[in-house]
Amino acid sequence: LAGVLNLRIVNEFAICLTSTETDDTQRIHCLKLDGDDITSASDWHLAKRFVTPGTKDTDSIAWAIDATVLDDTDASGRMWLIWSGWPSVNNQNLYLAELATPTSFVANASRVLLSKPTESWELLNRKVNEGPVVLRHGNATHVVYSCNGCASDYYSLALLTCTNGNYGAAS
Repeated sequence: LAGVLNLRIVNEFAICLTSTETDDTQRIHCLKLDGDDITSASDWHLAKRFVTPGTKDTDSIAWAIDATVLDDTDASGRMWLIWSGWPSVNNQNLYLAELATPTSFVANASRVLLSKPTESWELLNRKVNEGPVVLRHGNATHVVYSCNGCASDYYSLALLTCTNGNYGAAS
C-alpha cells in the first residue's frame, strides 16, 4: 500500500490508496468508514477500485497512483479526482476526472490530461509528474506536484494554478 490520503467528503470519511501486486498493476482504491470510529479497523470497508470510463483494468492506462480530491462542491457542486498515471509505459502524467457524485469514486467521463513533463527542469531524470496536492486560496486552486522521480537528485516540486474553475485547462 502506498500514497494514503485521508479525506472528509460530504460528511463521509474515505481513504484513497494505491495498492499493487506488481509495479505494472498499481491501482487506486477507496476505503470508506461505515461507523463513527475512524480508529476501528472493523468500521472500514473497501468501497471500490477507481477506473475511468472506457478503460479496462488490464489497460496500461489504468495504472494509477497518488490520488487526491479537488473538492469544488462549494463553488460548482463538482468534485474531481487527480492522480498520476501512464499514457504509456515510461511516462507518468497527472490526470483528472470529474466524479459522478462526491462520494462515488466513479468517474463520469474519461480522464483529462492535467500535466505532463515537458519543461527542461522536469526532464532531468525521468518523465514523471506525481504526488499531486490541492491547495486553495481565495479564488485560486493550486496543484503542487513532484517531478523527475523520487529516487533522483533532481526530484523537485512544480505548481499548477487555476483561477477560473476550468480545471482541464490549468496552467
